[in-house]
Amino acid sequence: MNSVRTWWLMMLPGLLLMLLLFILPMFILVRYSFYQHIPGQFMQPAWVLDAYTNFLTNAHYRSILIGSLWLGIKVVFFCILLGYPVAYLLVRKNFPFRQLASSLVVIPLLTSPVVTAFGWVVIVADSGLLNQILLGLGLVDSPLRLMFNETGVMIALIQSSLPFMILSVRAALGGLDRSLEEAAGSLGASPYHTFLRVTLPLSLPGVFAGSLLVFISTISAFVTPILLGGGRIQTLASLIYSETLVTLNWPIAAAASIIMLVLTIILLWGYGRLMESKFLGGGGRA
Repeated sequence: MNSVRTWWLMMLPGLLLMLLLFILPMFILVRYSFYQHIPGQFMQPAWVLDAYTNFLTNAHYRSILIGSLWLGIKVVFFCILLGYPVAYLLVRKNFPFRQLASSLVVIPLLTSPVVTAFGWVVIVADSGLLNQILLGLGLVDSPLRLMFNETGVMIALIQSSLPFMILSVRAALGGLDRSLEEAAGSLGASPYHTFLRVTLPLSLPGVFAGSLLVFISTISAFVTPILLGGGRIQTLASLIYSETLVTLNWPIAAAASIIMLVLTIILLWGYGRLMESKFLGGGGRA
């Protein structure tokens, strides 16, 4: 009995912090999403679905939602394309300065998104480092337009999200039983077929985990689209910001926040189901 009481006393500070800093604000956010927005009067308490119906039926809001999801899919694709080979090299190949390369992978995670975004502004601006090099070498006749468009935003988001993919795939490859690959080779499989039929399928949990982290971080990105997109590339996070502080439409901002949260929960649930499936070797139901 005393041990149970001690356990609850130890858990109490953390539970109170969770209640005050997460659960209570979340309830307030949900409540605000049912308020009624009246132009010029801020908002009025009500229990209406106006914010949700307006968000889902308004072409502007819907385009931002679809655009954010599509941006996340594209960033995930390029992170897989670039991150998997890097993770494979870090795990399977011995080369000079491999430990240094492993340390460099995590640097974007230790850098403020604001600093990273401003760094990309210096690099990809019309008079930035990249265009100066290309113009100096005569490779282009005019500066590449990488600011205030989706291309520049994608480049910065890929760079900042790539560590999630590399670390996830690296963990999956590092935990892979090498004897399975050796067995495939002893049965006559070429290295190419061994990779496609053994290594790649067994490393898919890492790919899915990395994709989930990259996608969530992309659709919730705020600083990078604002600085590199110049307000022309909007995500759900930038929409929530503008509706909260610019147009003062708090019910729409709250509804957009809840929709983003629901999307995240659905993704986490789907990932959990994939991990339990026989396809990923979880031993659960398919």
